[in-house]
Amino acid sequence: MGCGEGFYALPFAGKIEGSYYAIDINEELLEKVKRKAEVKEIDNIVTFGSIDQFLDSYNGEQVDVILTEVIEHMSHDEAKQLIQQICSHIDFDNFIITTPNADFNRYYELSDFRHDDHKWEMGEEPFQQWMRDVIKETNLHAEFVAVGDGVNHIKTTQGVILKKRGA
Repeated sequence: MGCGEGFYALPFAGKIEGSYYAIDINEELLEKVKRKAEVKEIDNIVTFGSIDQFLDSYNGEQVDVILTEVIEHMSHDEAKQLIQQICSHIDFDNFIITTPNADFNRYYELSDFRHDDHKWEMGEEPFQQWMRDVIKETNLHAEFVAVGDGVNHIKTTQGVILKKRGA
């Protein structure tokens, strides 16, 4: 979700046998994904212009969901609603969410966010607490992860892998 130009979609789709669902609200980027897939002869990418479009045709199959570097472009409430919508309506094995780790920004010598279109960035502790609040009424287990380069044990990116308890 939030596939952009297909940075993850294209290589991952080429490695799986089933369908790869690429979702992005930017139709121009979805067209780029389609063109790149055609050039690379990848025929298992199915594009959608929104989560609602995907859900309209979703057949209940179990999937893995990747939501990487997306939620910081939304308000906290919008991000929470999207995550809860996915948790409520999609049968997933793994739901992976990543976002910049604001604790690392000092090493970039930034006084604000990494990108002008970010609405927020959180450090590790606030992100983990926010995620626990987002999923508190679910039957999900959260495994928090740190990703990317690091300085003094602080990584550039943070994330969470959500799984259903008992799975």
